[in-house]
Parts: sequence; C-alpha cells; structure tokens
Amino acid sequence: MAANYAYLIVVLFTIGCQFDNNAEHSVERQYFHDDFFDNGKLKSRVWYNDDLKEDSLGLWFYENGNLKVKAHFSNGKQVGSTCYYYPNGSIESYYFYNSVGDGSAMFAQRFSQKGELIEEKGMPIGIIYENGLTINSGNYLDFTVVSVKPPNSEMTIRTFSKENTPDFVLGTTYLVNDKMPLFRHYFETKGAYPMRVISELKDTARNVIRLDTVNFIVSVE
Repeated sequence: MAANYAYLIVVLFTIGCQFDNNAEHSVERQYFHDDFFDNGKLKSRVWYNDDLKEDSLGLWFYENGNLKVKAHFSNGKQVGSTCYYYPNGSIESYYFYNSVGDGSAMFAQRFSQKGELIEEKGMPIGIIYENGLTINSGNYLDFTVVSVKPPNSEMTIRTFSKENTPDFVLGTTYLVNDKMPLFRHYFETKGAYPMRVISELKDTARNVIRLDTVNFIVSVE
C-alpha cells in the first residue's frame, strides 16, 4: 500500500466502558453493549463482533443525553471518521483514521463551540494502488482514492493524466459519498506517465474551501 501523504499521529483519550449495570443485545452476528449513568441514562453503546472486539460503531453520551463521541471501528481498531462533540451538540473535533488501524489520522479538524474552524492538519485524500505503479503496456492501472468527507461538506475527486500530450487531461470526476472511489486508466504504450488526483472540498454553501493534490508516475513496460 502506498500513499503520497504523511500520516498525522493523533493521541486520543481512552474512553472506559464499565461492564456493570449493563445491557447486551445482538443483531445479525453483531452485539452492542450498553452502559448507563447512575441516573439510568444511556452513557455509551458500542458494537462488537463475535471475537468481542469493537466493530462497526461506538457512541458515547453526556448526562444531558447529547452525543459526546461517535467513532467507527473494524475488528477492534479505530478506523474511518471519529467526531467529538461539545455538550451543546456542536462538533469539537473531527478525525479520519487510516484503514491500518494503528492510531494514525490522515486528516484532523478542531472547532470552537461557535462552529469556527480553529485548526486543520493532514490531507483529506490519499492513494491506494491496486496493482502497483509498474504495469505492462496494454493494461489498466487500478487505484483507489482514500477520501475524507468532513461533516457539513461536499467533496469531488478529479483525475488527470499526461499521456502523449503536453498538458494534463481531465479524466474521471467522482462525487464522494462515504465511499472510496476506484479508478481505472488504460496505458497503451511504454513510458513514464504522470498522473494527478485533485480533491475539491466544499462547505454547506458549496464554496470551495480547500484543494488537495496527489501526484504520482506510472511506469509502463
């Protein structure tokens, strides 16, 4: 697996889950565990797999009933998006963790209680090469764009190629909807071909607030 971005290491506080005064339920081979405050209100609900590892979703709440943390897991590892909320319900911070599950986030944002962006780190796009960067002529290069769509935003992915032309030529445009777009590009002749992927992030008013670019070269043998 390769990518043109540096991972941002984010240290998160550990959220404990007490297994007393609890309730457990199962749905389609997944189990969720409920933990409660002393007043009987729901404190957390976390889904587990058959190996009793966190899987799918974890939710933690304030005593007033508002959501405190919403995190995603895969077989015990934190992956994808995680949101932390202020007691008033507004987003405090947003992290997007890589699929390796090593605690590294590729993109992070922090907000004030008024919803103002305080800090932003990392890149919201990266590349996973499905069949490497060296292919034989007459074949397709398959690659997946790992994309981050923060809350209250819209993202499009555009691909460009520089194949036997002086300038980059627009290829596919993809609207990101919580999926990892898979792209294919055909190379007919031998050579080194630059490729470019650009993400365009827009806010709720559909104003472009950020552009990110990943460049790479495909060697065709």
